[in-house]
Amino acid sequence: MADPPENTAAAVPDALPDHPYLSRLSKTQDLLLCDLYDDTVWRFSVSQARLFCAFDEKLRKGQFDPANDAIPGGYELFATVWNYAEEFPYLFCTLEGENTIEVHGLPPSADSLAPLPAAPSTAPRYSKSQEKTVQDLLWDVARRDAQKRQRIEESRAQREKKRSRLQSEKANAVYGAGLAKPNKTIDGEELARPNRAAIRHRTKGPRASTGPNPSRAVSEGPVAGPSGEPRENQPEVKSDESGAKGKEAAKEVEEPEEADKDAEGEDDIAMED
Repeated sequence: MADPPENTAAAVPDALPDHPYLSRLSKTQDLLLCDLYDDTVWRFSVSQARLFCAFDEKLRKGQFDPANDAIPGGYELFATVWNYAEEFPYLFCTLEGENTIEVHGLPPSADSLAPLPAAPSTAPRYSKSQEKTVQDLLWDVARRDAQKRQRIEESRAQREKKRSRLQSEKANAVYGAGLAKPNKTIDGEELARPNRAAIRHRTKGPRASTGPNPSRAVSEGPVAGPSGEPRENQPEVKSDESGAKGKEAAKEVEEPEEADKDAEGEDDIAMED
């Protein structure tokens, strides 16, 4: 590993003095370094110059390790041509062999030698009055949109209320006031109880026959009369307005039955004798 150099740290000015062999391009700020011996002009970019300054600092602090660190390309050429100005106070270290570092002058600062270009300033797109006008327009649009949404919601609520009222009126017209006002809620929903009096009033009157009554059909079947004969075999009894004919017919039916009973009694007596 190279021997650590002597500490040559010193205050670095914000701007370097004019180097006798250095010039810059106005647009890119690239460095143009002229060779003292053959008048060759070497061009180095700003990023290269900043990398050379960082490598020079590492050499001065003895932190360079040839086994692990790389030498920036073009550093030896740049340091040699730069150091031709021996009277210039700020110079670059050089490598002499594998393990020897030779320190020259004071360390140049990267920000002084190759400052980064300032960020381009963009002019505001709108003036202050224009920005205020745009902001006012945006707020006005937002306010009108909110008012429009509110009117839509109110109109929808009114339509729903009107539809519910019309349905209620229609139901009352068809069924009457059979349902009382809601007076009970379950899970937040109102329930209506039926009006018993109105229901009884509507259902009052004769009920329509829905079919034959089985019990009645059984009771109306053939039944034996007083004579023991089925009712269907008995003579039909018709009554007039006074009911006399009915009584006479009933008497005629009873007299044959009594005569039959007397005849049966005489036959029993004769058999006993």
